[in-house]
Amino acid sequence: MNHGGRCFYVFKIISIRLAGTKFPAYHFAVTAEKRRGIQIFAAVCVTTIALALSSSPAWPEPGQGGMLADAPTLGLADVGSEGTLAFYGAEGTVLLTVPVPEGLVPAELTAVVEIPVNMATGTLTVAQDDRTLSRTVLPNTDQVPITIPLSGVSVVDNAITVILRSYLVPIEGYCLDPANPLRLINADVRYVGMETAPRTIADFLPPVLEQLTIFLRRTPSRAESDAAIRLSTAVAAHYGKQNTRVAVEPLDDGQTAPPTPSLPLQRQIVIREGPGGGVSLGGDVGVPPLLISGPADELVNQTRLLWGDIGRLALSSKAVVGPLRSTPQLPPDATTLRQLGQPGVNATALAPQVSIGLDQTRLGRPAHDIRVHLRGSYTPLPSSVGGQVVAAIGGETIDRWPTDSTGVIDRWVDVPDRVLQRYTNLGVAINISGNTGRCGEFQPITLTIDGDSPLQSSLAKPPAPSGFQALPQALMPRVEIGMGDGFDDTRRAVTILVASG
Repeated sequence: MNHGGRCFYVFKIISIRLAGTKFPAYHFAVTAEKRRGIQIFAAVCVTTIALALSSSPAWPEPGQGGMLADAPTLGLADVGSEGTLAFYGAEGTVLLTVPVPEGLVPAELTAVVEIPVNMATGTLTVAQDDRTLSRTVLPNTDQVPITIPLSGVSVVDNAITVILRSYLVPIEGYCLDPANPLRLINADVRYVGMETAPRTIADFLPPVLEQLTIFLRRTPSRAESDAAIRLSTAVAAHYGKQNTRVAVEPLDDGQTAPPTPSLPLQRQIVIREGPGGGVSLGGDVGVPPLLISGPADELVNQTRLLWGDIGRLALSSKAVVGPLRSTPQLPPDATTLRQLGQPGVNATALAPQVSIGLDQTRLGRPAHDIRVHLRGSYTPLPSSVGGQVVAAIGGETIDRWPTDSTGVIDRWVDVPDRVLQRYTNLGVAINISGNTGRCGEFQPITLTIDGDSPLQSSLAKPPAPSGFQALPQALMPRVEIGMGDGFDDTRRAVTILVASG
């Protein structure tokens, strides 16, 4: 960067954490097991974090807080899920997970139906924990709105997980096209209830966050800029596919709080260098803004209450973090699909196919020599039907092997460097031949790839591929930012690092 010949300094090294490896992108929750682990951590490291109601800086007289979400309707793509749901074959299955802000309950899914060719009738069911929540008759006209009830759904750890199944009957004398699925497009989830306002630091960041606004002085210090950039990248990594917007705004001289309240499903944070470090909520009306304050050498540590495990301990409206040692977390050469945010994939159809996402940003570095140890299963085929398992990327077959009577998948698949992209889809499919009946009624085949499938990779120097496809993984796990002493440079750095417009 060069702005009018000003002098610049190389900013402190900023570590961008591996997105999705530690926290699922679709919800912000703590299981009972993790909560017990955090309690043990707190007992051992009692000097690391202290809840201190008196040492945090005081806010000005609180005014009207931010607005709460009242029975919102959100697109599935906006909450981190796929906006289009596809059901292949006569009996299609989709596993859907939706985050749920505190105080809200999902009431229904709405979408537009694209029916497959030759479909006469169809039914869509929603189930959770062996309970059928609803059955919806599908229209036999294309591009028709549909409402799918979710009444009785249980919310666990600020999220719901349901199974949607389609049952389709073809027109008499015709067959359903296995490559032409039933689709629900422009899918939304409608919530009922009123969002609960956060009253502790642990609850400040909701499971669904549309925008985070960080407020700094018009001439921020290096420590304030550092804290803002670290917090921005951590929030963007945590919310992942929700594509949370991160904005940086200035405060006028003498202004210590945001000038206007936040909108629903938005949060505001003020970062200010000064004595008496701590993190505190600015009021008890609506959604309060959050103040992060402290001396220059402690300011970044205070932000860890929001993006580190210790934040789950901050069950108060004010808290202080003591000195913390920062240990570099180097990307591993071996991991699993589950650790990369994919708990496993499955499909049931006459010719089932699944897709495994190989995201170099989740690997935490530019990678090559990627090998995936596919572990899973498929429905064993009868002797009258032949088949093969095919692994392909971008329409190019990279491996294939015949099916057998065991139905077990246990095979290493090498991904050629020439087909690598920043995000590479590895497709796995079962291809069959033989007498499968008039419309393949003999049996559907279920294909499953386990989330515990190992993945190996090596550091790529230079990155593979090169150019813009090498970003942002070429900047990971650490990146140095050269910038000047100005608010605009800080905002520009945040915009670039979190890809926020």
